[in-house]
Amino acid sequence: DVKIMVNNKYYNAQSIRNNFYSVEMPDIKKVGTYFADVYAKDNKIAESMQFIIVKEGHIEKDLL
Repeated sequence: DVKIMVNNKYYNAQSIRNNFYSVEMPDIKKVGTYFADVYAKDNKIAESMQFIIVKEGHIEKDLL
């Protein structure tokens, strides 16, 4: 049982394959930088894991 906590709310993680997980967070829609704590069986195993939400459909181009 793996879950993450973002902004004091828990989200369940679904196993994709060995030690890789996917987490749906439908209520996080604001673009920005977030931090998550990761829990396995109610034990914190990682703290302040940073991730970034970007605008859906946004494409970055290298302008060199």
